[in-house]
Amino acid sequence: SMSTTPRKIGFSTILNSIKKSPVLFAIGFIFTLVSLIVYFSLSVAFKSLQPNVPSINYDQIDSQGVAKTAKVTNLEVQRDMLISGVRPVVVFYEYTDNGKKINSSYLTTSAEKANALKIGDEINIKTYKGSSVIPGMEHYAFPFHHFKKIPLLFLALGLLFLLYSLYQISKETSLLKHGKLSKGEIVSLTPKTSTRGSNFGLGAYVSYKYETSSGKSNTGTSFTDDLAILQEKKAGDPISIFVSPNNEDNSCIVPKKEAERNDWNISFL
Repeated sequence: SMSTTPRKIGFSTILNSIKKSPVLFAIGFIFTLVSLIVYFSLSVAFKSLQPNVPSINYDQIDSQGVAKTAKVTNLEVQRDMLISGVRPVVVFYEYTDNGKKINSSYLTTSAEKANALKIGDEINIKTYKGSSVIPGMEHYAFPFHHFKKIPLLFLALGLLFLLYSLYQISKETSLLKHGKLSKGEIVSLTPKTSTRGSNFGLGAYVSYKYETSSGKSNTGTSFTDDLAILQEKKAGDPISIFVSPNNEDNSCIVPKKEAERNDWNISFL
Protein backbone atom coordinates (compact mmCIF):
# COMPACT_ATOMS: atom_id res chain seq x y z
CA SER A 1 0.00 0.00 0.00
CA MET A 2 1.27 3.48 -0.82
CA SER A 3 1.25 5.71 2.22
CA THR A 4 1.03 9.42 1.52
CA THR A 5 2.07 10.48 5.04
CA PRO A 6 5.80 10.00 5.56
CA ARG A 7 6.78 7.21 7.94
CA LYS A 8 8.20 8.32 11.24
CA ILE A 9 11.94 7.77 11.76
CA GLY A 10 13.96 8.25 14.93
CA PHE A 11 17.52 9.32 15.69
CA SER A 12 18.48 5.63 15.90
CA THR A 13 17.49 5.28 12.22
CA ILE A 14 19.96 8.00 11.27
CA LEU A 15 22.61 6.41 13.49
CA ASN A 16 22.06 3.07 11.75
CA SER A 17 22.46 4.80 8.43
CA ILE A 18 25.82 6.24 9.55
CA LYS A 19 26.89 2.74 10.67
CA LYS A 20 26.56 1.53 7.08
CA SER A 21 29.43 3.71 5.86
CA PRO A 22 31.13 4.71 9.12
CA VAL A 23 34.54 5.37 7.54
CA LEU A 24 33.32 8.16 5.26
CA PHE A 25 31.43 9.84 8.06
CA ALA A 26 34.28 9.42 10.56
CA ILE A 27 36.92 10.83 8.16
CA GLY A 28 34.67 13.77 7.34
CA PHE A 29 33.79 14.47 10.96
CA ILE A 30 37.36 14.10 12.29
CA PHE A 31 38.97 16.16 9.50
CA THR A 32 36.39 18.93 9.97
CA LEU A 33 36.67 19.00 13.76
CA VAL A 34 40.48 18.75 13.96
CA SER A 35 41.08 21.38 11.26
CA LEU A 36 38.76 23.84 13.05
CA ILE A 37 40.56 23.24 16.37
CA VAL A 38 43.99 23.64 14.71
CA TYR A 39 42.87 26.78 12.85
CA PHE A 40 41.62 28.51 16.02
CA SER A 41 44.61 27.32 18.08
CA LEU A 42 46.98 28.76 15.48
CA SER A 43 45.01 32.03 15.44
CA VAL A 44 45.34 32.33 19.23
CA ALA A 45 49.01 31.25 19.26
CA PHE A 46 50.05 33.68 16.53
CA LYS A 47 48.11 36.49 18.15
CA SER A 48 50.00 36.00 21.40
CA LEU A 49 53.36 35.60 19.61
CA GLN A 50 52.96 38.65 17.44
CA PRO A 51 53.73 42.03 19.01
CA ASN A 52 50.69 44.28 19.25
CA VAL A 53 51.32 46.41 16.17
CA PRO A 54 48.69 47.58 13.67
CA SER A 55 48.44 45.53 10.47
CA ILE A 56 49.02 47.78 7.48
CA ASN A 57 49.32 47.78 3.71
CA TYR A 58 52.89 49.12 3.46
CA ASP A 59 52.98 49.71 -0.32
CA GLN A 60 49.69 51.61 -0.35
CA ILE A 61 50.67 53.95 2.52
CA ASP A 62 54.17 54.44 1.08
CA SER A 63 52.85 55.40 -2.38
CA GLN A 64 49.73 57.41 -1.39
CA GLY A 65 50.62 58.66 2.09
CA VAL A 66 51.39 62.19 3.29
CA ALA A 67 54.91 62.86 4.64
CA LYS A 68 55.10 64.00 8.29
CA THR A 69 57.59 64.05 11.11
CA ALA A 70 57.14 62.01 14.29
CA LYS A 71 58.92 61.68 17.61
CA VAL A 72 60.29 58.30 18.84
CA THR A 73 58.71 57.42 22.22
CA ASN A 74 60.09 53.89 22.75
CA LEU A 75 62.05 51.04 21.14
CA GLU A 76 61.46 47.38 21.86
CA VAL A 77 63.64 44.52 20.55
CA GLN A 78 61.63 41.32 19.98
CA ARG A 79 63.91 38.80 21.75
CA ASP A 80 61.64 35.80 21.06
CA MET A 81 61.56 36.38 17.29
CA LEU A 82 64.32 35.73 14.78
CA ILE A 83 63.72 36.56 11.12
CA SER A 84 66.62 35.68 8.78
CA GLY A 85 69.06 36.04 11.67
CA VAL A 86 67.66 39.44 12.72
CA ARG A 87 65.66 40.25 15.85
CA PRO A 88 62.91 42.67 14.73
CA VAL A 89 62.36 45.91 16.59
CA VAL A 90 59.11 47.72 17.40
CA VAL A 91 59.51 51.49 17.00
CA PHE A 92 56.93 53.46 19.01
CA TYR A 93 56.30 57.05 17.92
CA GLU A 94 53.83 59.92 18.17
CA TYR A 95 52.76 62.50 15.61
CA THR A 96 50.13 65.18 15.20
CA ASP A 97 47.34 64.78 12.66
CA ASN A 98 44.67 67.52 12.30
CA GLY A 99 45.69 68.86 15.70
CA LYS A 100 45.26 65.44 17.31
CA LYS A 101 48.15 63.56 18.96
CA ILE A 102 48.42 60.01 17.63
CA ASN A 103 50.53 57.18 19.07
CA SER A 104 51.57 54.37 16.76
CA SER A 105 54.07 51.52 16.46
CA TYR A 106 55.91 49.85 13.61
CA LEU A 107 57.54 46.42 13.47
CA THR A 108 60.71 46.46 11.40
CA THR A 109 63.47 44.02 10.43
CA SER A 110 65.80 46.99 9.69
CA ALA A 111 67.28 46.38 13.15
CA GLU A 112 70.48 48.40 12.58
CA LYS A 113 68.55 51.54 11.60
CA ALA A 114 66.05 51.08 14.42
CA ASN A 115 68.70 50.43 17.07
CA ALA A 116 70.55 53.59 15.99
CA LEU A 117 67.50 55.63 17.08
CA LYS A 118 67.09 57.13 20.54
CA ILE A 119 63.93 58.10 22.42
CA GLY A 120 63.03 61.68 21.49
CA ASP A 121 64.56 61.48 17.98
CA GLU A 122 62.60 62.93 15.09
CA ILE A 123 61.82 60.55 12.23
CA ASN A 124 60.09 60.89 8.85
CA ILE A 125 56.84 58.95 8.45
CA LYS A 126 54.03 58.73 5.92
CA THR A 127 50.37 58.66 6.94
CA TYR A 128 47.32 57.49 5.01
CA LYS A 129 43.75 56.99 6.26
CA GLY A 130 44.82 56.85 9.90
CA SER A 131 47.70 54.39 9.34
CA SER A 132 51.39 55.22 9.11
CA VAL A 133 54.75 53.74 8.03
CA ILE A 134 58.41 54.62 8.43
CA PRO A 135 59.78 54.80 4.85
CA GLY A 136 63.22 53.27 4.39
CA MET A 137 62.61 50.80 7.21
CA GLU A 138 61.61 47.28 6.21
CA HIS A 139 58.14 46.51 7.52
CA TYR A 140 57.58 43.03 8.95
CA ALA A 141 54.21 41.29 9.00
CA PHE A 142 53.82 37.76 10.32
CA PRO A 143 53.05 35.40 7.37
CA PHE A 144 50.05 34.00 9.23
CA HIS A 145 48.02 33.46 6.03
CA HIS A 146 50.48 30.78 4.86
CA PHE A 147 50.01 28.73 8.04
CA LYS A 148 46.24 29.15 7.88
CA LYS A 149 46.11 27.48 4.47
CA ILE A 150 47.00 24.01 5.84
CA PRO A 151 44.04 23.52 8.23
CA LEU A 152 41.76 25.15 5.63
CA LEU A 153 42.76 22.50 3.10
CA PHE A 154 41.89 19.74 5.60
CA LEU A 155 38.65 21.55 6.41
CA ALA A 156 37.67 21.52 2.72
CA LEU A 157 38.49 17.79 2.49
CA GLY A 158 36.60 17.02 5.70
CA LEU A 159 33.53 18.93 4.56
CA LEU A 160 33.62 17.12 1.22
CA PHE A 161 33.58 13.70 2.93
CA LEU A 162 30.99 14.86 5.45
CA LEU A 163 28.64 16.30 2.82
CA TYR A 164 28.89 13.17 0.68
CA SER A 165 28.18 11.03 3.74
CA LEU A 166 25.22 13.22 4.74
CA TYR A 167 23.92 13.06 1.16
CA GLN A 168 23.97 9.24 1.33
CA ILE A 169 22.24 9.30 4.73
CA SER A 170 19.51 11.69 3.55
CA LYS A 171 18.96 9.57 0.42
CA GLU A 172 18.42 6.51 2.61
CA THR A 173 16.24 8.20 5.25
CA SER A 174 14.11 9.69 2.47
CA LEU A 175 13.62 6.18 1.09
CA LEU A 176 12.56 4.89 4.53
CA LYS A 177 10.10 7.77 4.96
CA HIS A 178 8.57 7.94 1.48
CA GLY A 179 9.48 4.65 -0.25
CA LYS A 180 6.71 2.60 -1.84
CA LEU A 181 6.36 -0.82 -0.16
CA SER A 182 7.10 -3.43 -2.84
CA LYS A 183 8.12 -7.06 -3.21
CA GLY A 184 11.62 -8.19 -4.12
CA GLU A 185 13.21 -11.61 -4.59
CA ILE A 186 16.49 -12.47 -2.86
CA VAL A 187 19.35 -13.24 -5.26
CA SER A 188 22.06 -13.75 -2.64
CA LEU A 189 22.90 -13.26 1.06
CA THR A 190 26.49 -12.45 2.01
CA PRO A 191 27.53 -12.28 5.67
CA LYS A 192 29.81 -9.34 6.57
CA THR A 193 32.30 -9.98 9.35
CA SER A 194 32.93 -7.28 11.93
CA THR A 195 36.09 -5.25 12.36
CA ARG A 196 38.51 -6.68 14.92
CA GLY A 197 36.20 -8.54 17.29
CA SER A 198 33.69 -5.73 17.83
CA ASN A 199 30.07 -6.02 16.74
CA PHE A 200 30.45 -2.80 14.79
CA GLY A 201 29.82 -3.37 11.10
CA LEU A 202 28.55 -6.93 11.63
CA GLY A 203 25.68 -7.88 9.32
CA ALA A 204 24.76 -9.11 5.87
CA TYR A 205 24.58 -7.82 2.31
CA VAL A 206 21.28 -8.72 0.68
CA SER A 207 21.16 -8.69 -3.12
CA TYR A 208 17.66 -8.78 -4.59
CA LYS A 209 15.75 -8.23 -7.82
CA TYR A 210 12.42 -6.48 -8.30
CA GLU A 211 10.15 -5.15 -10.99
CA THR A 212 9.49 -1.45 -11.51
CA SER A 213 5.96 -0.17 -12.20
CA SER A 214 6.77 -0.19 -15.92
CA GLY A 215 7.70 -3.89 -15.73
CA LYS A 216 11.46 -3.37 -15.99
CA SER A 217 13.59 -5.84 -13.98
CA ASN A 218 15.91 -4.14 -11.51
CA THR A 219 18.49 -5.24 -8.92
CA GLY A 220 19.59 -3.74 -5.63
CA THR A 221 21.87 -4.47 -2.67
CA SER A 222 21.20 -3.49 0.93
CA PHE A 223 23.24 -3.89 4.07
CA THR A 224 21.44 -5.02 7.22
CA ASP A 225 22.68 -5.56 10.76
CA ASP A 226 19.75 -7.95 11.32
CA LEU A 227 21.67 -11.28 11.40
CA ALA A 228 18.46 -13.33 11.79
CA ILE A 229 17.94 -12.84 8.04
CA LEU A 230 20.76 -15.35 7.37
CA GLN A 231 18.76 -18.09 9.13
CA GLU A 232 15.24 -17.02 8.05
CA LYS A 233 15.85 -16.29 4.36
CA LYS A 234 17.58 -17.88 1.39
CA ALA A 235 18.06 -17.11 -2.31
CA GLY A 236 14.73 -17.19 -4.17
CA ASP A 237 12.68 -16.09 -1.13
CA PRO A 238 10.49 -12.97 -1.33
CA ILE A 239 11.57 -9.90 0.66
CA SER A 240 9.87 -6.60 1.53
CA ILE A 241 11.57 -3.60 -0.08
CA PHE A 242 11.05 0.16 -0.38
CA VAL A 243 11.24 1.69 -3.86
CA SER A 244 11.65 5.43 -4.31
CA PRO A 245 8.53 6.97 -5.94
CA ASN A 246 10.78 9.55 -7.66
CA ASN A 247 13.40 7.16 -9.01
CA GLU A 248 12.58 3.45 -9.14
CA ASP A 249 16.25 2.52 -9.51
CA ASN A 250 16.65 3.64 -5.91
CA SER A 251 15.57 0.94 -3.44
CA CYS A 252 16.42 -0.78 -0.16
CA ILE A 253 15.16 -3.70 1.93
CA VAL A 254 12.73 -2.73 4.69
CA PRO A 255 14.73 -2.72 7.95
CA LYS A 256 12.76 -4.95 10.34
CA LYS A 257 14.09 -3.44 13.57
CA GLU A 258 13.35 0.11 12.42
CA ALA A 259 9.85 -0.87 11.27
CA GLU A 260 9.05 -2.34 14.69
CA ARG A 261 10.74 0.46 16.63
CA ASN A 262 8.91 3.19 14.72
CA ASP A 263 5.51 1.41 14.35
CA TRP A 264 5.36 1.30 10.56
CA ASN A 265 2.73 -1.50 10.68
CA ILE A 266 4.27 -3.52 7.86
CA SER A 267 3.36 -7.17 7.34
CA PHE A 268 6.67 -8.63 6.19
CA LEU A 269 7.03 -11.11 3.34
